[in-house]
Amino acid sequence: MKLKLSVKQIILLCVSVICNIIGLMTILQINGANMGMPYINKISNMLFQYFIVLTFMPIGIMTFRTFATTLEGKVKHTLALINCIYSTVLTIPLFLSMIICFVILGGTSIPLMDAFVADFALLSPSLGGQIAFYIFVLILSIVFLAEPIIACYLILKDVEPSIPNIINLILKKKTIAEMQQKPAEEASEVVN
Repeated sequence: MKLKLSVKQIILLCVSVICNIIGLMTILQINGANMGMPYINKISNMLFQYFIVLTFMPIGIMTFRTFATTLEGKVKHTLALINCIYSTVLTIPLFLSMIICFVILGGTSIPLMDAFVADFALLSPSLGGQIAFYIFVLILSIVFLAEPIIACYLILKDVEPSIPNIINLILKKKTIAEMQQKPAEEASEVVN
């Protein structure tokens, strides 16, 4: 099967690949592997190091999903599913890390996360500020987990994974059949 890509599709794919590679290399560099990114080691606070990861990875994941939606049929569904699995595998550690931060605040030492909690405590000495931050990131990680899964589900049902469609599905305002019908109606209006 020959796949012809437009300039827009090539740009989406390149942005996605570059952002995902930078994000993954940054994670590995933070965790001690030499990925040729010495500037990461010069950032003394681990929170700022992970901020780089949280800047690049969502962009990489979302642009890849957008790229997948520009394709058709099995290729589109397969790439959407791969992107969903990839996103979920990367986001579960973020979710678990925030839960571990609460455990550390409760007085238990967990070596892999102690340094992160200590570095954040330097930025926000107040316990209330730390708890508020961890709650915020925990909610963010739940969104990062749920959104790609719901978007993938919509793509597999051939529904545009737009924010209104995701919200409608969560709030059960519209059924999948109703969401599938809307693009067909819009297409017929354009023809007429």
